[in-house]
Amino acid sequence: MRLLLHIGTHKTGTTSVQMFCARNRDTLRRQGIWYPDYDLIGRQGYFAHHHLAHALAGLPTSRGTRPEAFEFLAAIRAQAAPDETVLISAEPFWRHVCPPVELLENEYLADGGAATYWQRRRDYVRALRDAFGDLEVEVAVVLRRQDQCAESLYKERVKGTDYAEDFGTYLTAFEHRLRYFDQLMVWAAFFQTIHVLVYEDLVEDGNLVGGFFRSLDLDVSGDLPPQRKSNISLNNDLIEFKRRLNGTGLTEDELYETVLVMQDDEFQTGLELDAGSTLWESRSRRLAYLQRFDDQNAKIREHFLPARAVGLFSTEDEGRRPYTGLKRTTADTIERRIESIRQRRT
Repeated sequence: MRLLLHIGTHKTGTTSVQMFCARNRDTLRRQGIWYPDYDLIGRQGYFAHHHLAHALAGLPTSRGTRPEAFEFLAAIRAQAAPDETVLISAEPFWRHVCPPVELLENEYLADGGAATYWQRRRDYVRALRDAFGDLEVEVAVVLRRQDQCAESLYKERVKGTDYAEDFGTYLTAFEHRLRYFDQLMVWAAFFQTIHVLVYEDLVEDGNLVGGFFRSLDLDVSGDLPPQRKSNISLNNDLIEFKRRLNGTGLTEDELYETVLVMQDDEFQTGLELDAGSTLWESRSRRLAYLQRFDDQNAKIREHFLPARAVGLFSTEDEGRRPYTGLKRTTADTIERRIESIRQRRT
């Protein structure tokens, strides 16, 4: 059995890979790729293995406790064929710490906060390694250029949680997640084989999912349907509207319902929204931020991709204009549409 652990990172097409595997689970297994589901231990199925990642961090989940996470891994070991490739995929593997306490911005930035964070990361990855016992595990990780990834991560956090801080605050608070070399060295301390893939390489021919599997020497061409993009980011106007909403005291369910409405085709039809802008306030600010990771990226190429003929990431400028903010008239229109759709659905 070949066991592949896909750990993300976030916003690198992980959901697209996971949805492809979940929708084609039976066909893939006939081709020698097993993407196991929680029904192995009598739990409700899911498209990815987030609950496994959460449970091993000691977090409560709807699909099992920490002991049941071990039961799930034991069932995989017992049922996998010798010639199968088993794929486990969950981007929370990239961010979890032990003990499972979310790091607040001021905790990370305080004296000693960084050291505390990295020790918690090591504790989590060690616990994950221990959970697999004597199984040989290959880790697969997809990296995306830090300036692009930071913007996408911020928008995802605003969209999916009650996070109400601005982009600049987020950049300071969560830079540690983009220190890819430091993160990879934590994994390398416990896992011998680490496949480092580059997001820009995978999307080059417009088929990220196919590129992901080819990079891991797996063939999924067959008769499988192509996977469309999943978990697409919201427009900047909608992100700014949601950010403001996050600070109003609405419940988690109310915020989630709002996002569902904003993603609806009915909501966006004919709505004039900002197009093609970036949250970076200027090209110089973006490049300065990217340069902070030059040493990290050079070390990744040296340690993990020595045969790579080009730099880890392209330095090509996207040429997008800075986002100028949410207009009052647009905000009013968004609010009216949300309320109108809610009323029709109730």
